[in-house]
Amino acid sequence: MESNLWDRIKAYLETSDQELRSVSSGITRIEMAIRLLEKGFDPVLTAELTQVKLAFLYDIKRIITAKHLIRKGVNLESVSEQTGFSISELEQMKDDFDREEPKGT
Repeated sequence: MESNLWDRIKAYLETSDQELRSVSSGITRIEMAIRLLEKGFDPVLTAELTQVKLAFLYDIKRIITAKHLIRKGVNLESVSEQTGFSISELEQMKDDFDREEPKGT
């Protein structure tokens, strides 16, 4: 349901004025960057390919790393040490990830 809504929002942005089309283009570049980082691409190369700021990609990479470690069952203290996120931030991420993909699917 969420992806359908997101697709409708992007379609609206693409048919709107130039400024809103620019927003849609930025969203598309960020989505592509996330997919590349999830597949293990280097953040520097990803920044060059997508024209997304490198500092932003490093933040995204930290989130992807945290998500991967949490899904593997690594304890939150270890995840915190590896990613720099606080335990409370990781607990919130874990809750978000659990809602995103229910266990058993």
